[in-house]
Amino acid sequence: MKKYLFPLIAGLGLAVNARSAVILSDTFTYADGALTSVSTIWTNHSGTVGQVDVTAGRVNISQAEGEDVNSGLAGAPYASGNLYASFIVNFSALPLGNGGYFAHFKDLGTANFKARITVTTTNVTAGFFRIGIANNGAAATFIAKDLSLNTDYLIVVRYNTAGGTAASTIWINPSSEGSAADRADASDANAAVPISTFALRQSTASGAGMGVLRLDDLKVGTAFSDVTAGGSSTLNPPFLSNIPNQYIPRDAASPAVPFYVTDGETANGSLTLSAVSSNPAVVPDAGVVFANTSGDSNRTVTVTPAGGQQGVSEITVQVTDGDNNSTTRKFLVIVGAPTISTFTNLVTPKDTATAAIPFTVGDAEGDSLTLSAASTNETVVPVSGIVFGGSGANRTITITPAAGANGLSRVTVFVSDGFNTASNSFVITVFPSFHVVLCDGFDYPDGVLTTVSSIWGSHSGTPGEVRVTGGKILISSTNTEDVSATFTNPPSFTAVSFLPSEGWILYSRFTVNFLVRPTGSGGDYFAHFRNSGTGSSFGGKVFAATNGAAPGKLRLGVSNSANAPANVVFPQDLDLGTTYTVVTRYNVGMGLTTLWLNPTSESSQSITASDGAFPFTTETYSFRESGGIGTMTIDDVKVSTSFSDLVSVAPSLTISAVGNNVTISWPSSASGYVLRYTDTLPLGWADFSDQGTVQGNVKVVTLSGVTGNRFFELQKP
Repeated sequence: MKKYLFPLIAGLGLAVNARSAVILSDTFTYADGALTSVSTIWTNHSGTVGQVDVTAGRVNISQAEGEDVNSGLAGAPYASGNLYASFIVNFSALPLGNGGYFAHFKDLGTANFKARITVTTTNVTAGFFRIGIANNGAAATFIAKDLSLNTDYLIVVRYNTAGGTAASTIWINPSSEGSAADRADASDANAAVPISTFALRQSTASGAGMGVLRLDDLKVGTAFSDVTAGGSSTLNPPFLSNIPNQYIPRDAASPAVPFYVTDGETANGSLTLSAVSSNPAVVPDAGVVFANTSGDSNRTVTVTPAGGQQGVSEITVQVTDGDNNSTTRKFLVIVGAPTISTFTNLVTPKDTATAAIPFTVGDAEGDSLTLSAASTNETVVPVSGIVFGGSGANRTITITPAAGANGLSRVTVFVSDGFNTASNSFVITVFPSFHVVLCDGFDYPDGVLTTVSSIWGSHSGTPGEVRVTGGKILISSTNTEDVSATFTNPPSFTAVSFLPSEGWILYSRFTVNFLVRPTGSGGDYFAHFRNSGTGSSFGGKVFAATNGAAPGKLRLGVSNSANAPANVVFPQDLDLGTTYTVVTRYNVGMGLTTLWLNPTSESSQSITASDGAFPFTTETYSFRESGGIGTMTIDDVKVSTSFSDLVSVAPSLTISAVGNNVTISWPSSASGYVLRYTDTLPLGWADFSDQGTVQGNVKVVTLSGVTGNRFFELQKP
């Protein structure tokens, strides 16, 4: 069982720092899973519940997700004196854009965030990042030290709860509170608020991503020594790196697991190690054996469980230096755990059950296995709708969403052998359908697109550069205008927004013909989904590139949000002067993108982006002019909530007018289509009550006394 230290400070309204105390401590040695589920001390205060998770004894924080969590501080609220926090952090991906903050102190609300711990790559050597601190806002002060990925750093933060400028300080691996090395002091404005919690933050803003990181050994205290030496008055204990959790079959030993130790005063080879098991019946203390592999800082640990035993033990490892200072770290040993295969994320239409999805389970000891499941959003996917099938190692899972519901849910599947439990999870998107939301064949007179069309607007660059020529638009690397069209067939008559929480999946289709090749191996993106206004929320980016293409040819690529280069490139060379059909699928709730080239069905060959995804409210489709895209014409743009709406050949409307009478006709063979109209774009679509009469091979609707503008479309309900 995990142990936590929460000293109570009695008799205080607003706590004062009369003596030092550790007021929060967490080494995250939980079973793998959502932090708010496997822990009793962390709660969600913003974003999608269940996205902050724990694996191998560390908490994962990602710029691709949006949950924010917090844990209360014993004796809170704090309105005078200093608070201190420390943790081990290891980044596996750089922050996007200008960076962002990932941890902070907080009051009981969701707006007052103090001592914001921030990372950035701005003005930093390529491939590295820096860490800094802000009192209250986005203007952080950074430590002038380039940091590497996949490296453990000890971060220490001090916050003066009385507020004021320079209330926040951050150090990397400090030797004392007076250390001036690798230190930064915040300089932005700061108003004091009572501090009650410490919070972890994930960001899905593409212009302010905070990277991908793992965090461990969190301590919060009222004295520097509380968080740097486990309460010791000595300020320079040795360092002990993370040791991952170990999964071992019964009657077998773990491999030699590498880790490292170091100290500022004692030679690394002279540091001593010891271990204590929380469950000696499963793992005796003597079963934890250390080895010094190089005579200095590199060590290994091998764990041998007791014979015939299954279960879990928490191993506490302690490293001690020549000054008798020590540091501890914990990891779990799970003996005889069952196994379960991984899952891919799923999508299914609203009111439609998934197919039976196969997966495998196993147990080295041959124990009887039982399955169970959890859902983070039971209004969309109730647990009762999760049904298992199969037997032995080969199992299936079928998910039936709640009737009429759409949205996203993270489903976790658990397998238990009676001693231990293993799990894996996936996200299921239950998507609604609303058919075509944008359609334009650019059948306008030649001229500036935003002038001859009523649905396209300029949102960036030099207005008037994107032009219509011969019923197509021309976009070029020599221009800078970016244009967008708001969706003209929204899911309701009062909104044009597709919200991430509602599970929408949008498909785009257009034809492209390149006249000039893109420049640079990574090229640049020329089409994407976006929000409204001039914000930076872009997703589903389509790239033109030359990397991997034969001389004189080019290729198309795709990314979820990255600006350049293309995250994944379609493995087919394209010729100049040839028309190609491009289809993309954008999962609004997850920010994930798939691209097809000349598809005949959704099962045709495709590529899927794998870079960081940042869900946002999606409201427009855009084309972009930029230096690396080459020159191309684009035609027949369509956006829909259904793949079949884009790749099937839709009937065309024929419109003729005599005086104030308008006749609209379309092939009578086009069964199932409904004629719709609106007098204003983008809102107000309505169906005709009379869907026309059949005259020969066409259906005809005649309107009398028509004045002003009116727009028409055929739609399959």
